[in-house]
Amino acid sequence: MTAEVAVLNRLGVAMASDSAASVCHNYRTKLYHADKLFMLSSSQPVGIMVNNSSLLTNLPWETVIKVFREQLGSRSFDRLEGYSEAFFQFLAGRTELFPSEAQEDFILDSLRNCILNLKELAVEIVFEQYGFHKGWTEDYMVDLGLDEALRRTIERWKSKPSHPAMGHSADVITRMSKRIYLESVPYIQTATQTRTELLYELARLLVEKEGVMPETISNIVISGFGNKDYLPALQEFEVAGVFGDRLKHRNIGGVLRITGSEPAAIRTFAQTEVAENFLYGSSMQVHTSMIRNLSSFVIQQAEAIIDGYPRTNKAKKNEYKERVIPLIQDGMVALFEEIRKRRDEKYYDPIIQSIAHLPKNELAQVAATLVGLSSFQKRVSMYEDETVGGPVDVAVITRGDGFVWVERKHYFKPELNPHYFVNRRAGAAEQPQAGTRFADKTVIPARDEPDSSSKGATQ
Repeated sequence: MTAEVAVLNRLGVAMASDSAASVCHNYRTKLYHADKLFMLSSSQPVGIMVNNSSLLTNLPWETVIKVFREQLGSRSFDRLEGYSEAFFQFLAGRTELFPSEAQEDFILDSLRNCILNLKELAVEIVFEQYGFHKGWTEDYMVDLGLDEALRRTIERWKSKPSHPAMGHSADVITRMSKRIYLESVPYIQTATQTRTELLYELARLLVEKEGVMPETISNIVISGFGNKDYLPALQEFEVAGVFGDRLKHRNIGGVLRITGSEPAAIRTFAQTEVAENFLYGSSMQVHTSMIRNLSSFVIQQAEAIIDGYPRTNKAKKNEYKERVIPLIQDGMVALFEEIRKRRDEKYYDPIIQSIAHLPKNELAQVAATLVGLSSFQKRVSMYEDETVGGPVDVAVITRGDGFVWVERKHYFKPELNPHYFVNRRAGAAEQPQAGTRFADKTVIPARDEPDSSSKGATQ
């Protein structure tokens, strides 16, 4: 996981990301450093951040983005949406990046994870239908309840809208039906004809349905300026993967645009709780939990009062409940809307009013600080893994200056690799500025300072 922040005002957008990348295997977690913030174009003011999965159909996002940047060249678009559309069009049908075998492997991995998650539901179904039996093992209960678990999941997924690019899902699954059967048998206990057909249907819906995303989903944030964007914009996407040479993705929340009436905005991504505590006084997770629990408590109390009415038959009590509970629900909605407004007035709105007038360097400081808060909380908490941490990469994108690195890590010493900067197609745009921190704490000197190599470079 990670923590990422975008801070926008009328001057531009600051994007910040931590470096932590977690790898889980057999209930063990290892943490490494990874790049998550990139230029989307070598010459235009557009940046991109990646969170959640670092792979797209088993290919690193870093590779995908840099190949696209080479293909894009100096082309530009009138609006930010043009870069997003070009990026996703580039990803679809790229068999050299996503060969058929890799696409099939990704579908099988996603299906395997889905089946493993269904085992818990299968056990719950057995308890629901048969009760507790002392001699029944977990494997036996999974085998007994798996068909019903598959049916319930299929029925739930069928109600979701289909993805417009995934109309070929049946053909994709038919072509790989033999692999699905052979490689899923170890996970489905008994491979009966009925269960195999349910498995094929589950795989088809996993590919086809827009609202069904695999566990290895990636989130993409694209922000900056098009040629006719004089104020910054931002888009967020969920990307599932490439299936049958077509990309399954969806936009979240349309386009965020800075305007005269909305001169600033802050958006947090991935692990957002700590930043939300600062911005809103409480995280959305706490706020939602409070709403749910308080609403449930008030309704239960109302039902208990009605059930206690003397000399009232059951039909009359049910009639009272049908009339009272909607009134309570409407009242709770109004109450929490008022709480949200008061919360925004006290916390978020004053911050946004300040953000609207910040210069570019302070935009970067705000973004980096919010990511740093998340990193600090994970570091000192005894109840959470340190899934946010490492150096914080920060960039500021403005219409006039383009994409400018404020803080950027490298895995190498720049004085040993001058060819790296010479070979950059747009070297000046990505060359580290004076003061840039590196992974080994090397610092690029200002131009009027002597080169650190003359004094003995840090080893």
